[in-house]
Amino acid sequence: MNGTAMVADSDLRKFAALIRQKTGMVMDEVRRKILETRLEERIRALALPGPAEYYDLIWFGGEGPAELKELIDAMLINETLFYRNNPQMEILEKDVFPALIRRRISDASAEPIRVWSAGCSTGAEAFSVVMAFEEARTAIGLAAGGVAVSVLGTDISTRALAAAVEAVYSPRPVENAPPPIVSRYFTREKTGYRVADSVRRPVSFRRHNLLDSAYPEGFDLIFCRNVMIYFDAETREKVVEKFYRALNPDGFIFIGHTETLLDWPEFFRPRHSVDAIYYEKWSTDRRAAAAARGTIAPAAPDRRRPVEEKSPPAVSVEERPLTFAGHTAACELAVKGVLDANCPRDVFKERMLLFLAKRADVKVIDLADVPFVSNEFIRVLRQALAVMKSEGVQPFIVCPPGDFLKHFQAAALDKFSALVEDRVHLHREITASRKNSTAGVPPSPIPFRPTAPPQPARPSFTPKKGRAHVEARCDNGEACVTLAGCLDSAGCDAEGHSDISGQIKQAVAGVFRKMQDRPAGRRAVQVRIENATCVSSDIVTLLSRAAVLAREYGLPFRVVVDDEKILRFVARHLSRADLAFKLEYDRRP
Repeated sequence: MNGTAMVADSDLRKFAALIRQKTGMVMDEVRRKILETRLEERIRALALPGPAEYYDLIWFGGEGPAELKELIDAMLINETLFYRNNPQMEILEKDVFPALIRRRISDASAEPIRVWSAGCSTGAEAFSVVMAFEEARTAIGLAAGGVAVSVLGTDISTRALAAAVEAVYSPRPVENAPPPIVSRYFTREKTGYRVADSVRRPVSFRRHNLLDSAYPEGFDLIFCRNVMIYFDAETREKVVEKFYRALNPDGFIFIGHTETLLDWPEFFRPRHSVDAIYYEKWSTDRRAAAAARGTIAPAAPDRRRPVEEKSPPAVSVEERPLTFAGHTAACELAVKGVLDANCPRDVFKERMLLFLAKRADVKVIDLADVPFVSNEFIRVLRQALAVMKSEGVQPFIVCPPGDFLKHFQAAALDKFSALVEDRVHLHREITASRKNSTAGVPPSPIPFRPTAPPQPARPSFTPKKGRAHVEARCDNGEACVTLAGCLDSAGCDAEGHSDISGQIKQAVAGVFRKMQDRPAGRRAVQVRIENATCVSSDIVTLLSRAAVLAREYGLPFRVVVDDEKILRFVARHLSRADLAFKLEYDRRP
């Protein structure tokens, strides 16, 4: 490529999608400009004709994986400071570490306090944590002499990790720390500052991608600051849940001052100070927390949870005519058993998606036979309630007797307290309805009413066998992408053109662009899967990504399916996604 390497918008989108797939990084305008510059630099350095050849090299060349790492490294802004966000470091030094040290002393535990610096960049944060620990231990006195700290620093950038291992820094990041810290823990050199060996010894570094399925676990404290701001909503959901599992009971997590975990109240409780905020892990399992603190469990059994119960719950979706608050169109999800780690959550979410897809005025989630719900399942239930409320459906929860309601509402479901406070009255009505059904009154089928205004007449077509049909249209209030026939990315359309995935992407992107210019109350997108003979899993994944993108654009988005078998297939492949994906069943006439 001679002269200036020109990267077209289509090439930028292709590379941005690749980096997002590998790192979770969402490209704003600033990062798109950085990406364009880095692509031009790499294309020139490798003496390639253009972006297409560079893309092929990454995907098919023998040095592709190494080159992709090089590009990702070039995209990252590895600027870091010691004692960044001083108010947080003061909390760590004066509140969090003293609490963790006292806990170790009380437990007579020889285990070090384990800290994970996720997204540690060049290591300044990981070393700052050790410095704060030493300051806290000194302030407490000799009693803390036997307590140690162990810090794991991880990052996706191999270049940044190499600098972290070197532990030599220019004056600017070091001099951000308080002068006493600089004098105690650094040695001045010609080119800058070297971290003291006593600070380096407790720290280890390794490469880790937060998109990986495997996370290290067993930490008392996690730092992940100014990392999740670059992720989309779906990636943040997965990362936060994995952080929750990586923390010990009563562990703490620090995030960037512009970030928040208030959207995950089922997992974390905010802890406030005058100038900063951090979070403490919250768990419904009191016995696990007590065991982790080394305290003696009470003699009285925990009646929320049977000790020997190990089998997953029998989850059933039953449609029965209920009359409540003047509504006759209702359906119920009856759950039985223990909702904890022994229950396959993907299966539970699949059943919940199918339940949410049913059309009804009132939906009831019956938990009367559920003695225990873990935090992860509480989040699923909360998301389901939010989906029902957003669709204008009246949701209710039937809770078992005892203190279940207290724990349920404590897990951030208090905003739905009006739904459960009359649970006794509701349970009485549901029970009466069931008795009527079993006393010779045959239940009538649930009427499927449209939840939106009547749609314009849909085009009728009969796809050829083995062919796909993709059609997009927009009216005043909603855009509709209709998919029919054999929806397999390896198939072809009625004219023999392949790349069905590309056609669907193009159709969805087109209606997204048109809807963005509409007023907020007059824009929505639906994808209708009609008369389909098959649907491949990668098409479902594509629709899931479209739902995430629609949420970022503020566009209401739903997928309507007219065949129950395909509905179940779609729900099964969406069970790992957020329940905010709107799935709807519009039964064929």
